[in-house]
Formats: sequence, structure tokens, C-alpha cells
Amino acid sequence: MAQIPWLRERSGPAVALFSLLVVVLLGNAHGGYYPTAWGWCVLGFAWIAGIAFMARAGRGLDRLEVAFLGALTLFVAWNAVSIAWTSNVDASVLEVQRGLIYLFGVLAVLLILRRGTVAHLLGGLAAGATWLSVQALGDRLFPDESGDAVVVFHDRLQGALGYATGFALLGVMAALLALVFAVHARSLAARAAAAAALPVLLTTAYFTFSRGAVLAIGAGLLAAVAYDRRRLTLLTAGALVALPSAAAVWIASRAPALTSSRAQAELIADEGRELALVLLALTVASSVVAVAVGLAGSRVRFGRGTRRAYAAALAAVAVVVAVGGVMSQGGPGPLVEKAYYGVNREKLPEDQTEANDLNTRLGSIGTTARVNYWRVAWDQYREHPLIGSGAGTYEGFWLRHRPINEPVIDAHNLYLETLAQLGWPGLLLLVAMLALPLAAAARSRGEPLAAGALAAYVAYVVHAAIDWDWEIPTLTLFALFCAVALFAAREDRAPADRAVNPARARTVAVAVAVGLVAFSLVGLVGNRALDDANAALLRGDHAAVAAAARTAERWAPWSAQAKRLRGLAEFRLGRAEAGRSKLREAARRTPDDWRIWYDLGIASTGSQRARAFVRAATLNPMGNDIEALRDQGVRLPSPRPAR
Repeated sequence: MAQIPWLRERSGPAVALFSLLVVVLLGNAHGGYYPTAWGWCVLGFAWIAGIAFMARAGRGLDRLEVAFLGALTLFVAWNAVSIAWTSNVDASVLEVQRGLIYLFGVLAVLLILRRGTVAHLLGGLAAGATWLSVQALGDRLFPDESGDAVVVFHDRLQGALGYATGFALLGVMAALLALVFAVHARSLAARAAAAAALPVLLTTAYFTFSRGAVLAIGAGLLAAVAYDRRRLTLLTAGALVALPSAAAVWIASRAPALTSSRAQAELIADEGRELALVLLALTVASSVVAVAVGLAGSRVRFGRGTRRAYAAALAAVAVVVAVGGVMSQGGPGPLVEKAYYGVNREKLPEDQTEANDLNTRLGSIGTTARVNYWRVAWDQYREHPLIGSGAGTYEGFWLRHRPINEPVIDAHNLYLETLAQLGWPGLLLLVAMLALPLAAAARSRGEPLAAGALAAYVAYVVHAAIDWDWEIPTLTLFALFCAVALFAAREDRAPADRAVNPARARTVAVAVAVGLVAFSLVGLVGNRALDDANAALLRGDHAAVAAAARTAERWAPWSAQAKRLRGLAEFRLGRAEAGRSKLREAARRTPDDWRIWYDLGIASTGSQRARAFVRAATLNPMGNDIEALRDQGVRLPSPRPAR
């Protein structure tokens, strides 16, 4: 079989370009959140994996890599199996389609990555996140001044992902990689480039005002320090390299207009220009420090006794700081009590000045909304304790049982949501998949940059417990690629003759992969048609809605939403009975979607109308549309009182 040289040799620049493009292209597509991007991702990853597979000339994955890929495959498969009992087929199928991005992305990187190109993969990831951060920071510092607006309203920085907390995690993971690169990279040029990125990444993450990012970076740093064989070097050199970044964040926090939810456009522009100049100077300073530290490290050596004394001094300082922090809050008891009430009660600003200051958000640990999400997810699990209620069903359960009138799609906790939707089998598969890279990390310590990969991966795993990172492919692929880097960096990776790759298994794997790619292609066309139908519905072009919905029905025959949109279009085009028929078909397919019943009520008359509205109100008792029906005098079940 003809070989492709750059794949056979695992060209470093090609791997770096691949990981950079994944972050930048998918990040600029709203982080890959919408289904219209998923099919293209699967096709791209499958194409790369196919070429790499043919170019490997029979070389296979080792057993630990197969276990990781297998756990991910089984987790996606369990999502698919849950379609058999789900109450929302559309949502469950979408979960499978999203999971295929991760499956084929991991497969592609497993096949193209070797230990010699780990640095290139991680460098490309950090560079891609830096690119997105520069884009977002530019929008913040240099607002559009072409309009007549005197006052600019802006909130937390969301970046290309369109979600502030997720964008903060991206910056944090990249910053952890950059920090380790700045300390451990083999060349001074790489150290200087990584250090230059740090002030940009951390300042951008700061402007998201994300408290979860603080937790994530703390967890990542602890993991890196505990894991790194040269932890004293990482602590000392890392602290020196991070000083310009700390200064950048502090200066940014002192800019009143840039940290307010509304401010004079002129003030924002002035502060933006000043901060941009400061950041430019600090990026240069950060690079200079990294180079100086690198040169000093290559010339200065300390004895074992000196290192032990230094480590003891650092540990003593850490203990004193920790104890002092606890005692400043009145001791362990008051601190725990304060944390408990802070989590269960959102901090309210005392005056409007404080409300406009986004900095105050970082001083509060209040997360009442998330506590409500978690409680409802736990109730969902208690109703379906063995195998869950089906992938993607949390939104419907939330609408039925929510204590507050707030629309939510995800439980903001990957593990609890998985338990609620997929039961114990799903959670165990997820935990096994996420734990295997940690097992690989134990044998990757010979690669200095593995500490960065582990830190970024741990930051994601921890952050996923408080947010919906799994639903943002840019974030999940970033973390999974770091996980694959830990596999590739192992010192004892099995050689080709011991790899798990029998001919029969290869044949079955290729056949399954081809089938999954075909399914993704079908999903691509179906999701695009559904997107077109929804866009036409917003325009009021009902003929276009009908045409796109017909296409969606052909390419996504499982979709109740395709039938719902077709029914709406038929009804509004004057074909009332045909519209009602399609809406009833949609209701039979997904009986727990309140929107279908609401639309059926609009399209119906008499007792059928009343029954449809009652069903919609049962499924979404606090919905605004349902409240509007109550205001019109429609007799509906009362909403449940808030807890």
C-alpha cells in the first residue's frame, strides 16, 4: 500500500495545524454547539482517521488506548440504546450525533499522534485558544464606534463560543498548557511564545468574570504540581513567568468602564487603548522572563539538601496562607457555614453601582440556580434509578418540575445529568472513560509537557461538574485531545507487534465506522433541513417551512420536530386538517414535548383544543405561553409552588 510520508512520519507541523484548526474553526462556529456543525466534524475526522489508518501499515493501538476508545464507544452506544425508552427521540438522537464527534475526533488523534508530536498537538490547541482570545479581547477593548450610541451595554465576555463560562474554561485550559510550555518547552523560542500568550489568555478569561474558571485553574495547577517530576522548577519558574499575567489581570480589574455592565462608549475606548498597550508590554515582559528563567535553569543547579529545604519552606508558606485564610473567616465552622449559605443564596448587590460592577460577581459563591438544576436532576434520577429516562431528556423533566420560571436545557453537571438520563450504566461508562487518561498519565511523566496536558484535562473534568461543557464540542475535544496526548506520551507504550489490532477486528471496526459516518451524513442533511425550516418559520415563510420540513422528514424519519414544523406550516397555509394530522403524528412520536401539544391546541378546536392545552400545561406549567393562555381564561392546571 502506498504510504503518505507526512502521515507515516507524524509530521509535527501538520499535527499542530490540525489541532489549531479544530479549535479555531469549531470555536468560531459557536463552539460547535449547534447540530448543523456536527456532521461536518464527523466527516472531517473520519477522513483524517481513514487516511491515517491506511498509512499505518498494520500498526494498531495498544490495549490502554483501545480501552479508552472502547469506553467512549460504549458510552455513545448506551446513549443510542436509550432511544428504546426515551420520552424524546429527537433529543436522544442529537446526543448520539454529538457523541460521534468525540468518538471520531479521538480516533483520528489516536491514529496520527506519536510521542514525538505531543508538543505539536498541545501547542496547536493553545495557539487556537489564543487566537480566539485575541478576537474576543479585541472586541472588548475596541468597541464599534461607528454608531451613535453614547452608552455601551456589555456583560461578561462570551467570545466566539457565545457562552462566558465556557469561554473562560477554554482560556484556562490553554493557559495551563502555556504555563507548562513556558517552563518545560525544549526550545527557548517555544517558551517565549507560550509565555507571551499567558497575559492574553488570562486577561480574556478574567473578563468572563467566571467563578468556575477560578475553580478549574486551581484544580489544574494542583494536578500539575502534584504530577510534575520537577515540581519545584514548575512552582518557581511558573510563578516568575506568571507575574506579568497577574499584573495584566490586576490592571484589567481596575478599569471601571471595561468591568461595568454599562459605561460611556468614550471611556471604554480610552481604557481599551490603554489596556491594549499595557498588555503588549506585558506579553513582551512575560517572554523575556521565560527566556531568562530558561537560561538560568540551564546553568544553575542545586543540591538535594537545598531542594528539600526549599520544598519545606514552600510547604510551610502554603500552610500558613491556608490557615490564615481560614482563620480570617472566623475558623473552619463559620467558613463552612458561609460557604453553604453562599451556595444556596445568590448574593444581591446593595446598590446600583455595585450591580453595574462585574467584579463583584467574583466575590460571591452564590449559585442558587445551579442548586435548583441539580435538585431536579436528582429527582429525575430517583424516578428512573436504574437506566435513566433517556439521553437528552433533562430539559423536559426540568420544565415539568422546575421550582423557578427559567428555561434550562442541561443540569450544569455532567455526572449528575448522566446519572439522571442514562442511569448507573451510563455514569460508570462515563467515569471509566474519563479515568483512563489519568491511568495513562502515571506512565507519561517522562514527557515534561504531559503536566500541562494533565492540568488542562483535570480542569475540564472538574469544571464539567458545575457546567454543561460536554455540550460544547470545542471544549470537550480540547480536553479529549489532551487526554490522547497523555496516552501518546507514555514511556512504555506497547510496540506494534504487541498492539491490539487483529485483522478481523480491523474489518469489523472499519465496517462500523463506515456505518456511523453514513448515519452522520444523514444527520447532517436532516439537521440542516430542520435549521432551514426554523429559520423560515421566523421569517413567516410557511411555504419554505413546509418544503424544508418535508426534506427533514425524509432524512430524519425519527424526528418529531420535522413533523411538528410540517404540521405548523400546513395549518398556516390553510390546510388545517393536514396540519393537525402531522402534529398528532409528532405527539405520538414524542408525547412529552409541550411545544407539540401547544401547537396542536392552536390548530384544533373544541374538546381536542382543550385536551391539547391541558397536556401542554402539564408538561410545562410555568411556561410563558401557558401563562398567556391562563390570562385568556383557558382552564389549565395550576403551576406547582416554588420550593
